[in-house]
Amino acid sequence: MLEINEKLADAKFRMEHYQRLCEERNELVLKLDEAHRVYEMLCDQLEKEDRDVAKLNSLSMANLFATLTQRKEERLEKEEEEALAALRAVKKQENEISVLQFQLDALNQKLRELEKAEAEYNELLNLKKSLIDDPAIHSMERELEDITLRQREINEAMDAGDLVLSRLKDAREKLSSAAGWGIYDMVGGGMIATAIKHERISEAQASLQSLESDIRHFNKELNDVKLASASDLEMDSFSVIGDYLFDNLFMDWHVQNQVSRMQDVVDTSIDEVDALLQQLYRQQLANQQAADALKGKIEERLASL
Repeated sequence: MLEINEKLADAKFRMEHYQRLCEERNELVLKLDEAHRVYEMLCDQLEKEDRDVAKLNSLSMANLFATLTQRKEERLEKEEEEALAALRAVKKQENEISVLQFQLDALNQKLRELEKAEAEYNELLNLKKSLIDDPAIHSMERELEDITLRQREINEAMDAGDLVLSRLKDAREKLSSAAGWGIYDMVGGGMIATAIKHERISEAQASLQSLESDIRHFNKELNDVKLASASDLEMDSFSVIGDYLFDNLFMDWHVQNQVSRMQDVVDTSIDEVDALLQQLYRQQLANQQAADALKGKIEERLASL
């Protein structure tokens, strides 16, 4: 057991070192990206300065004007100095990029050497766990399994909610288009406006009708979460969607009124689904924190045995 504990300590040290190096790499990548951005800007400035020098050395209006005003040599000297300064800035930035790239390559090499540390640590942890029959650890593992199950149910509910939200937003976009074409049609937009309006209405209706099964699925997933005591979520407000199917489509005023009513329903539904997803996200975050805390306690318990 002593040998396993020593290996665990070494693997944990390397795993934590790997995590620190990952953070350093992320910072270095950001610095390198910024260095490249600055380099491109300096290259543009160098090109501009070179063009200014070339204009004064060529048969151009700038050359002629400078010659006539007897300031050509002074202007040329100034432009050449600015071009030289721009070139030095470019070279300096190239060196900065080279240094950063060298550091990043060295860091990536260290990360490759340590990338298996977490897997080795978990393997050793599981080995030690299999050699120890500890009631406290078994209890925490059962609790962790319950949290994992709730987390899976929350994730499934969030996936279902994201789909409903996406379809609602698609319907809102089509209803907005239908409303716009409807107004144009009512003020004399002609047959084309009428045709486009009804096409958008048909598309919106199809989107809303396809929502029915998605909402039922979302309801089911929310009920699963509720049964798991994750949250108390209500979905009754979505039942009104099925009540707003369009009819009498050739009565312009009625169509416009129905579109407007449907827009209100869809906007309200979007807000409600978004609120539900926010609740699910908070529950997901709380579960993840609880799982991480339990894993930490299990590791501490194993380390003490």
